[in-house]
Amino acid sequence: MLVPWQEPNLDVNVHISMPSLPTDVGKFQTVQSMIEHAIGCLFVAELSFFLMQHKGHGWEEVLSLAVQEYKTSNIHVSVSKDVKAILCDYGGNMDGLCDSIITVIVENLMSNKFLMESGAK
Repeated sequence: MLVPWQEPNLDVNVHISMPSLPTDVGKFQTVQSMIEHAIGCLFVAELSFFLMQHKGHGWEEVLSLAVQEYKTSNIHVSVSKDVKAILCDYGGNMDGLCDSIITVIVENLMSNKFLMESGAK
């Protein structure tokens, strides 16, 4: 438990293979690839948080499990199609674009799969 006046230990020595970034980090080839990568990172973070709450594993194991689940789930295929479609319909409406991206995220949350599985039991 962290005491309010105690500094957290932020020294991390973890070797986890995260979804790969473009070779020239910081320069995505397209806006679509940037959005897809950002959504992928959100999904890994979201699933990590979910697993920490429900599975009782340590954070290193949880992060590794979340990355593995993301890589094997093929959710990135669905997200890629959705992002491509919303960018085609963008038409300069930034609010509409942001709303559409949020919709893609909410509809594809990785924890939904685990919630549906636990509800079915």
